[in-house]
Amino acid sequence: MLTQAGATSAPLVPERRLSLSGRALLAELHEAMATAQAEVAAQRRPPSDANLLAIARSHHVLAMIAYEEALKSLHLPVPPRLRDDLRLLRRVVRN
Repeated sequence: MLTQAGATSAPLVPERRLSLSGRALLAELHEAMATAQAEVAAQRRPPSDANLLAIARSHHVLAMIAYEEALKSLHLPVPPRLRDDLRLLRRVVRN
């Protein structure tokens, strides 16, 4: 929400409070990302199946992308570690 210029002496600034639905969405997406990461870890344990590992990695990348997009849509910063991990995993999944 923006404050009107004439209403107060404060400049136009977006309100930084995150709505409850935004928090719920981020929590849900973060949980999906953690679950996908756990699945990748499980698929890496012997006996490992390359196809199942590739599928698990793809799901992890998709979960990370969804979380990143939700952060951006809520005008929140993307943590550097998430950004870097996503960049790395996108390369791994492509190959």
